[in-house]
Amino acid sequence: MNGSLATVMNEMDVNQTDINDVNYEGRIVISIYFILVSIFGFIGNLIILIVLIKIPKMRTVHTNIFIGSLAASDLTTCLMLPFLVVGLVSKTGWPLSDWICIATSILRFTCQGSSVWSLGAIAINRLVLVTMSTRIYRYLYQPSTIVINIAFVWLFPLMCVVIPHLTGDIVIGFDSGPNICSDTDFDQDGNPSNTFLWIQGLVLSCLPICIVFTCYVRIYIFIRLHIRRQKKSNPSTVTLKSVTRLTTPEPSSSTSDQKTENNSSTMNNRPPKPQAGGLKSRLKSMTLRRNLSQLESRITKNCFYVFLGFLLCVIPYGIFILADIGVEGAPLALVFLVFNTCLNPIIYGTKHPHFKAAIWNILTARFSRDSNIPGTSGTKQNENNVFGSRSQADTNRINHSQDLMQSADSAL
Repeated sequence: MNGSLATVMNEMDVNQTDINDVNYEGRIVISIYFILVSIFGFIGNLIILIVLIKIPKMRTVHTNIFIGSLAASDLTTCLMLPFLVVGLVSKTGWPLSDWICIATSILRFTCQGSSVWSLGAIAINRLVLVTMSTRIYRYLYQPSTIVINIAFVWLFPLMCVVIPHLTGDIVIGFDSGPNICSDTDFDQDGNPSNTFLWIQGLVLSCLPICIVFTCYVRIYIFIRLHIRRQKKSNPSTVTLKSVTRLTTPEPSSSTSDQKTENNSSTMNNRPPKPQAGGLKSRLKSMTLRRNLSQLESRITKNCFYVFLGFLLCVIPYGIFILADIGVEGAPLALVFLVFNTCLNPIIYGTKHPHFKAAIWNILTARFSRDSNIPGTSGTKQNENNVFGSRSQADTNRINHSQDLMQSADSAL
């Protein structure tokens, strides 16, 4: 009897050892993945920040400032990943000082929250730009208000992490479950606590995601309704080829008389009188506005790609957390979330019209040669040019909305 019991206990120990070996192998694989994401994400986001620092004209576009904030948060997250690897590869718990683990957790949670709220700030910026006048846009996005926005997307997530930790509602440190520095799911008294789970799920994820989704839906609806009104009022204004009809004034009676005079003068072998103003300058102006509208539509479409990429990373993370899926003792759900840190630079480098050209200049060591960057010519007037000049509000908004509608159809 005793021999049988001893045999069963030995088999249980062997099985537990096998399970621990499998879990540790999974932790090693995840550690390698974290290191790769950290390297590529750090390089990619660093290039984005170098573009904004080395090329001054890139900083004159308000949206790019928020993109810089997003890149800074992702870069900091990449710097925190090696500290997660330290906990994953260790078999004896956290080998470093406790304050390093706490600081790593606070920075990681803050940067992840800042990343989502930066996407929200970008979406609100695009919504105001598309649906409101230039006067309102300039009033809302003065340098002081931009600083306030940037401060909010960083300080608000920081307070959501630090305040519950200081009050004892959550305890931040090494979590022996996934073997990483995180919240321990306990309060200061050792009782189970879901406080930070609600904070992370609602305030740092769901709320900003809902804001981003609402903004892009409103942009889509605004443009769709605008195009429908244009179809009813003048069907010829729907296509880009005929958009110049909106900006070209209808020929008046004096113009007709002038054409008649020119024809008669030609018949009399006399050269026609040149028209004042010139049609060529008007065509050039209309072409410039149309090109800027197309550029603006590509920027908005790119911002939606960034949000979509983040959403595709967050949804699997939430499913794995709620359903408790994964390898025991390894943060498998975090694998999906951290991939977003190296995804954004890929989107900028391949889709964003400003950063695509600027990154190429950086990679070819042409830091000051930004003349080839589309939409960045000019100094203080650049913001108005890139976002489409609205001095003639009706005309330019029509051009802008038509081009942006095409991108919204394909993106949404």
